[in-house]
Amino acid sequence: MDEKELNNEAVVGENVSEVNSQQTEQVERNVIPPTETPKEEKPKNKRRILLLLLLLIATGFLLTTTTYAWFTSNRTVTVGDIDVNVATSGGIQISVDGANWKSLVSTAELNAANTTYAAATNQIPATSSALQPVSTALTSLTKDTTTLEDPENSESPLLDKRNDNGYLSMWHGIVESNTGGQYILTTNDISNVTHTQSSGYFVCFDLFFKVDAETAAETTGTQKQIYLTTTSDVIANGSDSGIKNAARVAFIKEGAAESGTDLATIQALKTTTVTDNIVLWEPNYDKHTSSGVNNAVNVYGVTPSTISTDTTESGKNAALPYSGVISKVTATDNITLGSATAALHSTQFAAVPPTGVTMFRTKEDWTTAASGTYETIFTLGANQITKMKIYFWVEGQDVDCENNASGGAITLKLQFSLNSQAE
Repeated sequence: MDEKELNNEAVVGENVSEVNSQQTEQVERNVIPPTETPKEEKPKNKRRILLLLLLLIATGFLLTTTTYAWFTSNRTVTVGDIDVNVATSGGIQISVDGANWKSLVSTAELNAANTTYAAATNQIPATSSALQPVSTALTSLTKDTTTLEDPENSESPLLDKRNDNGYLSMWHGIVESNTGGQYILTTNDISNVTHTQSSGYFVCFDLFFKVDAETAAETTGTQKQIYLTTTSDVIANGSDSGIKNAARVAFIKEGAAESGTDLATIQALKTTTVTDNIVLWEPNYDKHTSSGVNNAVNVYGVTPSTISTDTTESGKNAALPYSGVISKVTATDNITLGSATAALHSTQFAAVPPTGVTMFRTKEDWTTAASGTYETIFTLGANQITKMKIYFWVEGQDVDCENNASGGAITLKLQFSLNSQAE
């Protein structure tokens, strides 16, 4: 890397997420004491027993070969420590508290940010904690306390969490069986984030960006394009289980203030708009495992001719639309996994992305970046400090989030640049 590139690029290093799976099966067998059977009935009973055994085996086979979105068994995903390394020199500068600007920001500094940034809520799960599939539509309905039965109820679908605390509305999904044996989805609100390294189902942290004016013509506030380079990616770390194909990253611009503004104001920056200033990134949108393909076809009704495990097949693997969770789903709602869509249940789900959210998708090999051109991600004002909130999660509503995807590990790499392409 030459000096010019070093002065214009900020590198956010790796987030290693280890995916561990556990499954507990319990089989109860009832042993019925034998009774005296007449000799002429024994052959008939043997045939009945044989038929019952064959039926039992066939039923077991059907159950074990069925896959669904979300994890239907007791499987969890574990996140390893996040290593954030930011290399800057006069171009983009990054800080964990909006005051101390450095050329290198480490994981330890993110975890300790609340010592100089009291309101910091950097949720970075430790290795031993579980990162589980969650869902968000990056929106919620407009807050109107006059129509709420309980304005303090944090799980009300009418409560606008973006206005309340600056966080995305995030929902943890649990799969249960209804009385008919169908898999149904229930959700719980997990939007509120606490500054902890030991818990949390998703990753969330604040970063402050500062860009200096490069010429006299650039006045304070002059917007400068920031790009996500092709070094950025979500990749498998070790064996590729397919979990990386369900990953999502969101960048939220909380606000900006002129350099020299008092620290309390800078740290308190928070957008009050639900969907504006949000950029959603879906990496690996064109990559699917065979289990993911089966899940897409059998559960979500995706046309088989439009999806494949081969990313080079012409006309296949376009980005798949999906619906994110926007409110609590209960067992009483009886919403099966295949019907968990905005088209069928608009109160609980919304199409992604919602109006106002910028979304971009990249193929597994970033071939969408023609001739090395980087993806525009957001703008920063010259001589300003901008507060960003970054989310990283496994989207439960993605067709690739299914049982067989559990058990792998994924790595998140982010690299920001003032350059529009490699030089």
